[in-house]
Amino acid sequence: MKETKVGIYFGLLVFVFLLAACQTTKADKNDYYNYDHEQAEQAVSQLGFDLELPEFIPIEMVMMVSDVYEVKGDEALDISFYTEENDLLTMQFMEGEGEMELFSPEQVEITDSLTGLYVDNSYSKTVTWQKDGVTYKMTYRPSNFSDNDSEVEKSDLLHVARSFHF
Repeated sequence: MKETKVGIYFGLLVFVFLLAACQTTKADKNDYYNYDHEQAEQAVSQLGFDLELPEFIPIEMVMMVSDVYEVKGDEALDISFYTEENDLLTMQFMEGEGEMELFSPEQVEITDSLTGLYVDNSYSKTVTWQKDGVTYKMTYRPSNFSDNDSEVEKSDLLHVARSFHF
């Protein structure tokens, strides 16, 4: 009888953990979300250069759009993630050591051996870095620019940048 109770309690405990693991709602602003890796990898496969993708993103996306194009003869890719509220997270990948044109950037540490630039202005937050011949630029734009209480912070963008497969 004692073994049966232990088994029931263990089963309930496993059920509670599985239920918690399946939750898709954002508990607090430090949680991150999955995205359609397969669709992103399909967009990357159109390029003639290799790049890294993040493990997760800081917003709950409802739609993803990608666009392959050229910048001064170099290949580039934009992957844009949209939320239900129409917030936008865009990741740009450019072949080569592209210019990181940012106004009044702050130097930030992405990893111990990799630094980047960060800019926070009234309409977007951007982090940019270069690695292995690729320029990475990640920009978050809330749908309501006047909302100073944005869900995505500098620390969130840096955490996502660190999740790229370095």
